[in-house]
Amino acid sequence: MPFAGAVRVPDAVTPTREETPVARALFKRPEPPARRVNPLGTVLLTVVVVTVITSATAVAFRAR
Repeated sequence: MPFAGAVRVPDAVTPTREETPVARALFKRPEPPARRVNPLGTVLLTVVVVTVITSATAVAFRAR
């Protein structure tokens, strides 16, 4: 095997590329919607009031 000559060594060492950690975005859970008022509550209240008024009227006119 023939001799090729002296091997050249660089003066400065070339830095190796380091693996940089990948920045991950944290999973943010969406906020639940604001709690709504139950619409059946007002309907139920209206039905109860109308029933009481109707019953009171029926009792008043029956007593005559």
